[in-house]
Amino acid sequence: MSLAWWSGYFRLAALFNVAVALPMLVMPQLAAILLGDASFNHPPLTQLLAWLILSFGIGYWLVGRDPVGNRAIALLGTIGKLGVVAIAWIGFGQGTTPLVLALLTLADLVWAIGFLRFYARSARRAGG
Repeated sequence: MSLAWWSGYFRLAALFNVAVALPMLVMPQLAAILLGDASFNHPPLTQLLAWLILSFGIGYWLVGRDPVGNRAIALLGTIGKLGVVAIAWIGFGQGTTPLVLALLTLADLVWAIGFLRFYARSARRAGG
């Protein structure tokens, strides 16, 4: 795939993160309502999570602007997204994470696979 394709991929990933983060940041109680779980109604923690999601989104936008130069951010994004998936599904298995949240993290798994694929394939262009 071309660098132009990857640029679009990472910009779309950035927009995805913004779309997830902004409602959580501005209306943190909405997260608990949408998840159907009152235990998630902790606005400061929800806003903290939203800020981190938004920050990662900014990183993905930077990769979109300069895929080779910012390729290390793709590796960081892979680690972050795989961690989110693992924590959510472990929590679901332990009965502490609602199924809807665990299912939502499958989108992160898809993004992580793409990020890792880009990182591996871009090594030649980056000289490493």
